[in-house]
Amino acid sequence: MSLFHNDAGYAAAAAWLATVDEGELWISHLVLLEFAFATAVRRRRGELLAGRVEAVRAALELFCRERLGMLEPRGDDFLLARGWLQGDASLGLGAAEALHRALAHPPQTHAHQC
Repeated sequence: MSLFHNDAGYAAAAAWLATVDEGELWISHLVLLEFAFATAVRRRRGELLAGRVEAVRAALELFCRERLGMLEPRGDDFLLARGWLQGDASLGLGAAEALHRALAHPPQTHAHQC
């Protein structure tokens, strides 16, 4: 998010991205949905102008095509996420975070290019 919204986390995100090899970055439709939500909230608050919103969306789409693979959630991912939510309250995970974690959990047999 910081890479595209140019917020306080930008420098750290850019530094981390520079250390990642080509082909090692993945995204899911859930991340894209959350990105759209965060962008819409910032737009409603007046933090982003309409033209900037379109530029941010275009930049993310280009980045996705050029650098990211797509992970598609499957039933087993939801079951794993649900197990974490039901099993260990100390994790402090919300539903979206648990699903993100499940998607990142090996094996990644449900991946394809954007």
